[in-house]
Amino acid sequence: MTPFKTKKMLREHLVTLTKELIRFPSHVDEMQKNTEILDFIKSYFEKDKVVLRSYTFAGSPALIVTFEDTKHPNVFFVGHADVIATGTNFTAEERDGKLFGTGAMDMKGGLACMMAVMKHFATQKERPSLGLMITTDEETGGFNGVKSLLDNEGFRCNFAVINEGRDAYDIVLLEKGRIDLKLIKRAESAHSAYPWRTENAIESLMKSILDMRKVFPRAASEWMTVGTTTVFKAGSESASNVIPDKAEAIFTMRHTGDPKWTSDDVIDKVKKHLPDDIEVKILRCEGVARSDADNPYVHVLKDVAEKVVGKKMKYGENHGGSDARFFGEQRIPFAILGPTGHGHHSPDEYANIDSFVTHATVLRDFIKAVPKEMHTPVEKLR
Repeated sequence: MTPFKTKKMLREHLVTLTKELIRFPSHVDEMQKNTEILDFIKSYFEKDKVVLRSYTFAGSPALIVTFEDTKHPNVFFVGHADVIATGTNFTAEERDGKLFGTGAMDMKGGLACMMAVMKHFATQKERPSLGLMITTDEETGGFNGVKSLLDNEGFRCNFAVINEGRDAYDIVLLEKGRIDLKLIKRAESAHSAYPWRTENAIESLMKSILDMRKVFPRAASEWMTVGTTTVFKAGSESASNVIPDKAEAIFTMRHTGDPKWTSDDVIDKVKKHLPDDIEVKILRCEGVARSDADNPYVHVLKDVAEKVVGKKMKYGENHGGSDARFFGEQRIPFAILGPTGHGHHSPDEYANIDSFVTHATVLRDFIKAVPKEMHTPVEKLR
């Protein structure tokens, strides 16, 4: 039976399904739970005529669901079943129209919506060229998930909808790029009771980082030309009675791809404004993910969403990153759109329950509205 029989039925279905998904502590420290949650998703489709394909990349399982034996459906709905390892709330709670729980917003609510839409079309006589791409390593980089499915297994589509939750229900076509740099400072060790005898590597490194960060704008919620910077790891392995002779920190920047602030420019500025005795190693350097607002799929999605929500839809930007960048690398157009909520990666994470119904309806109506001539012929696997 289709979950879309009535609005009330759809709401109850999505809330129940999201709660079931949240109960799995599916993160990098509980790898078996990643397998178990994908097994649960498979069981959700056990009575439906769908093609299920399972993959594992470096221990991270992934699942593809399609109606046909193809690696190139017209549209992929993309989602991840993993959550951050620091999450602790795996018993979802409804309160004041919100669903609280680890992953409610990021992104088990969106995952439930795309699953329900797939089940709906499984009940139809004429089923669209649609697939689900579900991975379990997005929170740890996505390299052993979407990237491997696209690069190694050859999956493709004409358009991808990445179902990431956001504070506002808008269509995101631009995500910041990311640069991670390891900064290393070396000095001479000494007994911690005699700090005047040597330079403290940790103190020197942190002072240099604080001075260097003045080159970049202060972090703010608005979309800035340059981007934002932060230090998310710093320390030393010295004993408590030893002044450290080595300190390391990881400096990250989320950049907007502005021509005046390319990845090379950012790295050059960092090196220029650090002392020569601080070593800089590039750990990660990724460009922005960008999709074209003039793409015909984007037009259809925007028109459908405006009809469902009853107002003009905005094109938004995402300060963070997602698996969208891997589709961008393959020149596959995409849009990021998902249920609304707040506090992802925090103890108070929640999703707005009404937005589940809105988003699932938008996904369903989008697939129904895509003209048949935009569909790719089914490519049988050899």
